[in-house]
This record gives sequence, structure tokens and C-alpha cells, in this order.
Amino acid sequence: MMIKRNFLIILLFVTCNALPAPGLKNIFIPTSKKINPYEHLFKVIGTVESGNDPSAFCIDINGKPSIGYVQIQKIRVDDYNRCTGEKIAHKQCFSYAISRKIFMYYACRYQPWEHEKIAKHWNGLGKINKAYWKKVKERL
Repeated sequence: MMIKRNFLIILLFVTCNALPAPGLKNIFIPTSKKINPYEHLFKVIGTVESGNDPSAFCIDINGKPSIGYVQIQKIRVDDYNRCTGEKIAHKQCFSYAISRKIFMYYACRYQPWEHEKIAKHWNGLGKINKAYWKKVKERL
């Protein structure tokens, strides 16, 4: 009796190891959507800078034009071009995509949680940074 039982256990073990697992012929593994940790800050700064208007145009107190969704000045475009090797013209900053591309380039130099540093650097580190940061912070 003991031999029969051991034989059945061994036989069951051997045959189970040889059986294919039940299941699907195709396996579906969902992928998550890519998250940009700076996206929300970009949209908030766009609200503060232009009221979400990609065609916004403004002359600052020094007589220099700022244009587009996040009010980019020519000096920033020139710096971006120098750093990246691209050849973006200042007038292209009326494009939401171009403005976003330039903003993200500078924002990614900081950690995602350093919103204050990013916003103040974007604003130009002038005397009005406290007031500017307050506007941005209220909308975050």
C-alpha cells in the first residue's frame, strides 16, 4: 500500500511538471503614461505670464519684448540656442510647443520639487521675485 501511494505521488509530480501551464497565448502588459513632473508648473507659469495666451506680447521695463505663453525674451532664446545647438528664432516662441520645449530645458536643471527655484529663475532673479513667486505659488 505504501509503495503504491509513493508511486502515485511520484507519478503525479512527474506528470505535473511536464504539463504546460494553462493560460493565454498572448500576454498583455499595460504600460503607464509618461509623467512630466514640470508640466503643472509650466501651465501655472503660463497662467501668470500670459493668462494662457500663446500669442501674448509684452514690452518689459527695459524695452525688451517678451513673447508667447511663458513670455520668453530673446536673450533666453539665444542662450537656449547656444546651449543646445538649435537655431530657434525668437518669433517662434509664439508657438506653445516651442515655448514648452524651452521652458522644460531650463526647468529640468532643477529637481522636480524645486518649484520656487524654477519659477524665480524663469522670472529672471530680479527684485520682484517675491511677488512673482507668490502669484505662482497661489496657483500651484
